[in-house]
Amino acid sequence: MKIYFVMSTILFLLFMILFNCHFQIETPLNAQDYASIVVEFDWMQDYDLEDFNYNNTQFSFDYVYDAFADVGLTFHIIGDPVRIPPYNQYDPSYPYFPETNDRLLRNYAKAYDCDSLSWHLLSVNSSTTYKINGIFIAGRSTNLNNGPNVSPTPANERYSMIFTQDIIDYNANNPSIIVPYLVTMAVHELGHQRAGLTDATAYSIYHDLNFNCVMHYFSPITLNPRFCKDITGANQESSCKQNIEDNYGNF
Repeated sequence: MKIYFVMSTILFLLFMILFNCHFQIETPLNAQDYASIVVEFDWMQDYDLEDFNYNNTQFSFDYVYDAFADVGLTFHIIGDPVRIPPYNQYDPSYPYFPETNDRLLRNYAKAYDCDSLSWHLLSVNSSTTYKINGIFIAGRSTNLNNGPNVSPTPANERYSMIFTQDIIDYNANNPSIIVPYLVTMAVHELGHQRAGLTDATAYSIYHDLNFNCVMHYFSPITLNPRFCKDITGANQESSCKQNIEDNYGNF
């Protein structure tokens, strides 16, 4: 046994020398290196954002990637080859689906989620009734009332929807804004989904009000939306960047 151990040790050392191997203790990765978001993207027929060109402007998820990269997240989109059906094929008895019923909205998203990823983005045609209390609703995300800046749980109930046809219809008189509107809403809704980010309009203490934060209802519609990263007001508590960092591990 002793001879076998010695021979094994000699062979191992020779292997290390010949192949220039060496022991090395890896430096722990910075926490933000884990702060990625991998999203399953699904769409109804004719609403594939990756193939969406309107008024000679091409939608690109690169704009969405850039918004998240700006606050330290690596972003990936994975398309599912199986398209999702219209609402009426899911629940024909509910004509004003989905925005007037969060349960139906969530169940619809879950029904067409591959379950292999925590995050889910859906591009769908229309919510039918796209105004609530006179406010235009361009998208919705998981609303499980976990509190401000807390990632939605459980993982298979995390979703964001973009009401693509509603955005087209709502901006019919200003077609040049449609693609920037889709980009802005994708970033906004994924902000809700990724870290439970609040709307600046309702929760001003969590945003830099001197910055055109994408989480503000009235932020500029642009191909280059950004999250707020600094806090400048005396009554402010934390920025989008700070809250995303705090939630980096909540996958």
